[in-house]
Amino acid sequence: MNIKFIASKRLQSLSRRQEGYPELKKAYDENLADMERSGNIREAISKAKDGPVIYLPHHLVVREDSRTTKVTPLFDAFAKGYNGVLLNDCLEAGPNLLPNILEVLLRFRRWKVAVTADVAKAIDKKLRDGTQGTFFIR
Repeated sequence: MNIKFIASKRLQSLSRRQEGYPELKKAYDENLADMERSGNIREAISKAKDGPVIYLPHHLVVREDSRTTKVTPLFDAFAKGYNGVLLNDCLEAGPNLLPNILEVLLRFRRWKVAVTADVAKAIDKKLRDGTQGTFFIR
């Protein structure tokens, strides 16, 4: 099946889901606008000049228990295209950059006072040129 077709159908499904819930649509649109302002996404002006264009299907995730972002888009890089290839299969894996949990816990217990922080928006900003990930929005 064509991944562009899947992405288009997911957008139609998302639009139908938001029809009766204007607050849901507003929150989702605000989230996408925030992603655009922060430089995580941008509008693709024209077709890619070289290489394939990969469309990312996305859908709405509602987390009532979240204090910060209750509504967020979830991009599906595991959706298979017509050739059965996933976007995740095409990306280079690279080394594991996560710290060893035992070392983290030992450092945490080393001092009398501990300070923690949370990432505001956890998203990969590497998809910059528009040819690596494209998705439909209304």
